[in-house]
Amino acid sequence: MEEPASKRPRTGSDSSVSVGDSNSKGNAQIRRRFEKYISSKSEIQDKELRDDFGAAYASLVPVINDFLRNRRLQLFQNADASLFYKVQTAEVAKKYEGLDQNHMMVLQEITQSGNKGIWLKIIRLKTRLAQYEISKILKNLEKRCLIKAVKSITSKNKKVYVLYDVIPAREHTGGPWYTDQEFDEEFVGFVGKWIKNVIKVNGSCSITELADMLKSAKISKIELSQEDLKSVIDMLIYEGEIEEFIHPEHSGVQLAGSSFYEKKWKLSSKINPNDFFTETPCGVCPVADDCAPGADISPTNCKYMDDW
Repeated sequence: MEEPASKRPRTGSDSSVSVGDSNSKGNAQIRRRFEKYISSKSEIQDKELRDDFGAAYASLVPVINDFLRNRRLQLFQNADASLFYKVQTAEVAKKYEGLDQNHMMVLQEITQSGNKGIWLKIIRLKTRLAQYEISKILKNLEKRCLIKAVKSITSKNKKVYVLYDVIPAREHTGGPWYTDQEFDEEFVGFVGKWIKNVIKVNGSCSITELADMLKSAKISKIELSQEDLKSVIDMLIYEGEIEEFIHPEHSGVQLAGSSFYEKKWKLSSKINPNDFFTETPCGVCPVADDCAPGADISPTNCKYMDDW
């Protein structure tokens, strides 16, 4: 006897809907898993993804592609040709909405330039876009806070472009000793005076000791590295204000866990400020012009010379 139609197993279109629902749930689950996975990461190697997701990696590929389209991920290639992804927050990804291929091409050149930045002329050469179009693209990218223009101390009338969150290289900014592309002589002098005072109080100091004391003293709103302090120390050495401290056994202070002795500096041994000529009797004698060997006034019978 034939089974009623209502009792028959569902086939055809009914069955495909059921499978579709299952696939949607599976995609949603792996998407949530991937969201959680990247939430604490800024960069992911593709090999790392394959290892961590295992057999589920095949199902992850459409999710990765979706994240790439929405700019939540950026795809890069390692030196060995393997792939890796840089993760971006949803907030940052929103800044990329609506950017066309030319925008992305310019942005890629700026990204690859790192903290050294890239000149407008180089962008034009690499992208082969018209200058008016590049200028329009750069303005749009700056407005979205994806890039920024930096005036270089080496060429004040030109700008280099770097990513918005990148700190430009010192060759453009001049480091902490420059303010608005101008050398801050007053600040350098202030730090130099502080270094001399600290060395005077302590007798001698190493670069590490100076850096630690500077950090504790909080005398500068700008963070100064040991490299920054060394440039001021070199200036003070050149000006004859300080000199290397030579210890009888070594020329510095031993670094923790090392046999290396760090160089120390002390105040220079000042040249005697006295004018020894004016301290001799001859230098202040009112009749020095009449003084001569064999004369009535002579160095041989000068009582002041004897006393001196």
